[in-house]
Amino acid sequence: MNVQRLKSDMRALLEPVFRQYAHMHNPMWGKYIDKADTHFDIAITRYHDVRACLKHSPKSLLDLGAGAGYTPYIFAQEGTQVSALDLPYQDFYDACLQALGIPKLARTIEGGELLELPRKYEVITGFAVTFDRIQKTSPEVVWSVDMWEIFLDDLLNNYLLSPGMLYLELVRPLDLRWGDSVMDPKVIELCKKKYGAVVGYKTIIIKQ
Repeated sequence: MNVQRLKSDMRALLEPVFRQYAHMHNPMWGKYIDKADTHFDIAITRYHDVRACLKHSPKSLLDLGAGAGYTPYIFAQEGTQVSALDLPYQDFYDACLQALGIPKLARTIEGGELLELPRKYEVITGFAVTFDRIQKTSPEVVWSVDMWEIFLDDLLNNYLLSPGMLYLELVRPLDLRWGDSVMDPKVIELCKKKYGAVVGYKTIIIKQ
């Protein structure tokens, strides 16, 4: 992978979007515009993290909470058929996805509810996801173990191919941690015992 060429191509595709939204001074969008190279680098790191676990280029990939779509775009450059899933009506992110040529599934992921996706994927990813945070004001409320089990059963049984891999990276505020993990120990136990997951400080990796 020619990293500099990749970043140059991404910036060229996104520059019209950046110009269109730069004057709006939205804190969520602004970081993608003002620190574009930083976010390109983050996406490249995430790409390498997934490839290190998978050892090959997947044929299909769905990215949950895809935002502007930088990570799936990188996979698409090596022939992976990619899709992005995120909340509906996000103008800036939607414009970025369109500029990068990435199709979007507009969905809200709710605890205890099943997803309705059109197909199965070899790899499902999610980076810096927050969909399991029900209430983001102090004190925070996050998904119960039962909600996680419904979500994971649905993804693994209905939307992940076999062989396939689920790679999730969670994000938490500093005051919502459980010792050496951002996950409730009961959720970690579920992931390991039922799904054979490899659980890191903030990652859940499940292969089937």
